[in-house]
Amino acid sequence: MYNKLRKMGYEPMSEKSKMRFRCDGCGKCCKNREDIILNAYDIFRIRKKLDITLEELIQKYAAVYIGPTSKMPLIRLLPVGEEKRCPFLFLNKCIVHEAKPTICGLFPLGRAYTEKKEVLYFLQDVSCGERDNTQTVGEWVSGFLGEEGIQCGKYWNYMVIRLGNWIHQNENKCTEELYNIFFILLYANYDLQHSIEQQMEIACKCIDKYIELLDEHDAGQALELLFEEMSEKESSVGQS
Repeated sequence: MYNKLRKMGYEPMSEKSKMRFRCDGCGKCCKNREDIILNAYDIFRIRKKLDITLEELIQKYAAVYIGPTSKMPLIRLLPVGEEKRCPFLFLNKCIVHEAKPTICGLFPLGRAYTEKKEVLYFLQDVSCGERDNTQTVGEWVSGFLGEEGIQCGKYWNYMVIRLGNWIHQNENKCTEELYNIFFILLYANYDLQHSIEQQMEIACKCIDKYIELLDEHDAGQALELLFEEMSEKESSVGQS
């Protein structure tokens, strides 16, 4: 990943690296954007902020597609108008500011993960903002995400790598039914009344188990067995 970032013209940064940037609220980073991809943590927070279902979020603001490189089901925000502005930008203000997507909150930083679960950051080349404030990368990240967001990012990275590796090794098995199930496991099983961090931890375990079950069962059977096992665990916890 280090070499890949350098080939792209970015210098990998750690949490201790210094950066100079202060957002001046100009809204430039909210326009000409077709690349705002949402993770499960983003979706949970946006749904909670707007009090909407996953289906409503997708119908009003987003699109689902299979990533050309990752081969995974992804959700991205649909840009609006000639300016290709973010659908959450209204009168040059973000209507989900307190719950804005991770990509937006980390800006101008980009984030990447290595196979060893290391987190790397890189500074994007931007012309907006001020350069009168210095902080470490870690301070910038924790100021937006907090402990919960950082941990959820690690869980999401685990899910993406685990599922992505399986897909690339078994692409010939990836039917529409299987992609729909992957979508459910990644995005759909989150209750807004419960901790997102705990639910994403459970989602990691579900994906692990589902991939194991796919070795001996078809997509639908594996999902039924997964749900049966999860129900049994919930029942045993309730009885203890």
